[in-house]
Amino acid sequence: MIDAAPDTAALRAHVTALAWERGLLRWLLAEHQKPVYDALASTPADLYFLRCARRVGKSYTLLVRAVEKCLKGKPDGGPVHIVYLGPEQKQVRKIVSEHFGKIFKTAPAKYKPRWVNLDSQYVFDHNGSRLSLAGCDSGHAESLRGQEADEVLFDEVGFVGDAVYITDSILQPMLQHTEGKIVFATTPAKTPGHPSAELYRRCVNLNAFARLTFWDNTLFSPEKKQAMFLKKAKERGLTPEQFREDPAYLREWMAEDVVDSNYAVIPEWTLRGKELIRPLSPPAHKECYVGVDLGYNDGSGALFAYIDYANQKLCVQAELLVRRQTTLEFVHQARMKEAQLWGKRAPAMRVGDGGGQGKQLLEDMNRTHGYTIIPAMKAENKEVTVMALRRLVAQGLVWVDPSCVILLDQLKNTVWNEQRKSYERTENGHGELLDALVYLCCNLDWAKNPVPVETPDEASHYVRQPAEKPMTTMAAAQIAQTLGMRKIRRKFGF
Repeated sequence: MIDAAPDTAALRAHVTALAWERGLLRWLLAEHQKPVYDALASTPADLYFLRCARRVGKSYTLLVRAVEKCLKGKPDGGPVHIVYLGPEQKQVRKIVSEHFGKIFKTAPAKYKPRWVNLDSQYVFDHNGSRLSLAGCDSGHAESLRGQEADEVLFDEVGFVGDAVYITDSILQPMLQHTEGKIVFATTPAKTPGHPSAELYRRCVNLNAFARLTFWDNTLFSPEKKQAMFLKKAKERGLTPEQFREDPAYLREWMAEDVVDSNYAVIPEWTLRGKELIRPLSPPAHKECYVGVDLGYNDGSGALFAYIDYANQKLCVQAELLVRRQTTLEFVHQARMKEAQLWGKRAPAMRVGDGGGQGKQLLEDMNRTHGYTIIPAMKAENKEVTVMALRRLVAQGLVWVDPSCVILLDQLKNTVWNEQRKSYERTENGHGELLDALVYLCCNLDWAKNPVPVETPDEASHYVRQPAEKPMTTMAAAQIAQTLGMRKIRRKFGF
């Protein structure tokens, strides 16, 4: 008698049901996602950072892990609480709903969670575990305060401006008693200066990070990936070699930290920045200027600069950036910096903007502290105002001393917000020093020659030669006597 062939479909269904019962879901992942899953399961670190290219399935990978932990519960059989966090509440719900349709496709009904709209969470009724969803917009992240969590999954952290504050003040306290971990995942932010870079550095220090590029994606064949790459390069009007150097390719496809050129405030700095950074040796004669951008929460910034008339360069010598200080404290530090750089010589002009308080704050600083700042001339459209600095950078007319580290960071990494009316906040501020430099560029007198008349320099001035002194009578007589010139004797009467 020949044994009947096994029922493959029935066997597959039995194994699948057993996997759901035991909470073993690694088999739902693609091959390139499994190393990340394994690393998260084995790392002892309480932070982990996953930096990914677009469409490699980072959100799907995080949610498979979240569902698995909810199915298993705690070792003692108790429920777990997982938090899934993203930039916007509406976006988070949409992402989870889409992925849950795929994840629970093979799940027995008893293991499918129930959605509780009031609490914005999925509840697993078989053991009471919960998956809470939250956005970082409109204060939704603050609603997590006071709760306890076993793990937090922070998706697209590169697009949350106050990611460090949320992590330190809200998320980590939720894990103090459970000793759970926070998993960050994101496509790189539009600028390496984004606050998420600080979270990435923490994870690097713990050796708890991973990177997935477009080429790691096993959902496409090598031939398909190459065809997609060539098609995108052609769409951009670039050769394959040029596309590989394009910031969009490096960020979106290779998950590298680069400034998105479409949002960079000073894209010319990427091309010319290195040659414009140089130690400065101020000339003896120069016109000194101070550019100022005042604020409080964002900070007050000042740049101390001069015009090198001979080379026709705007030279930035030093910087000052303070936060949450009074105007008196700011003025004191600015004056100390001026004295350190220029001695008792006052700058030719201080120019700036008073932030939200505008001209009134500048007037108060003048009257109360005797620190005169002229309101900067600027266009209503901020992007138009910034063009003055972009032109000077493109022409190589700005030199910055390497000691101005915050200004250099802001020149390189500051990006526009989506409306292009203001800057995105970075870990080094909100473009305060960048704005101070913009105000300088819009208000300088490039034509004024600082070299005084009494010390002319033929390299930069036309120097008229002094006229000969008139001849004295005695000198003329001596010459006439020597040369026997009668006309000279008669003219001078001797």
